[in-house]
Amino acid sequence: MLPTASWQKAKRGCSLKMENIRLANDVAGYNPASLSKPINMRGDKMKEIVMKDTSVILIDDCDYVLLVSNKWHKLTVGNCNYAATYIVLPDGSRKQELMHRIILKPFKGWEVDHIDGNGLNNQRGNLRICKHRNNQMNRRKHIIGTSQYKGVSWDKDKQRWRASISVNGKRRRLGSYKKEKDAASAYNKAAKLIYGEYANLNNIY
Repeated sequence: MLPTASWQKAKRGCSLKMENIRLANDVAGYNPASLSKPINMRGDKMKEIVMKDTSVILIDDCDYVLLVSNKWHKLTVGNCNYAATYIVLPDGSRKQELMHRIILKPFKGWEVDHIDGNGLNNQRGNLRICKHRNNQMNRRKHIIGTSQYKGVSWDKDKQRWRASISVNGKRRRLGSYKKEKDAASAYNKAAKLIYGEYANLNNIY
């Protein structure tokens, strides 16, 4: 059982952030416009939880007492790693639950997006509640591919780099380019316009 005094002290330490989440959960539905922005983290400290495989989870002080007693393991989904644990249900069965969902407690049908793309960075300022389509916009580039950049692939027939972006589940072509970096720039411009704050842009060197 959690030490009540310690939990209450930690809870007060980040009251601003927790109040923002409570206000969102009190209404009948989420307001994506308000929840998509990072919550104020000024003055808050960060703590780490190290898993068996030495992977490090980042969390806020206010969540440490609540989470540290659980046994956490790394769950890999696609090319992203998340922190997961098993919780016991009232009927005695066990259910795997993700740390970021325990922290923000989103309603059914909503997801939690990691703004920086790091699934182990569970600081509240790095988490935002969103719909599945928004979460997909912020996905990292797949490890397997012909290009080092997201939204870019090599057209073997034309011997050029092709840029494309997904819009409402359909792939839209953005043109073909001699240079890989130019194709990556084309993707970035389109992503900013279409995805807005959810765009996961290429770092072009």
